[in-house]
Amino acid sequence: MLDRLIVSSAVIKQPIGSALVKWAWSVCHKANVETLAWGDVGPRLLQQGVDALGLHTQLRPHTFFSPVAHYDWASFVDVVPPAPFGSEVFAVHLFHQMWRHNNVDLDQRFPESCLYEQLKQRFL
Repeated sequence: MLDRLIVSSAVIKQPIGSALVKWAWSVCHKANVETLAWGDVGPRLLQQGVDALGLHTQLRPHTFFSPVAHYDWASFVDVVPPAPFGSEVFAVHLFHQMWRHNNVDLDQRFPESCLYEQLKQRFL
């Protein structure tokens, strides 16, 4: 586990000409693709950019888009769903890669009481 929270790359909103995007592009353009590790150009890169450019005031709490942690992704299909989200939650990141990695078919039918099935019924 990390000693501190880092920026998530699940949702990024920046204006045209953003200093952060220019900074990240410059770093990526210079990177050796042969030695890149998974995540090097994701959250860790964005955290470095936020730190270097002093953009901490632009960040939102992780619960704004990810009220369920990535390691709890399976709670989306638990018979007993996670606790209701508060008004500070804007969206829910479903962590598709975690489902894929665990060979879970997103299109299968889950218990009616689980959050994922409720979201499917409401939005699909």
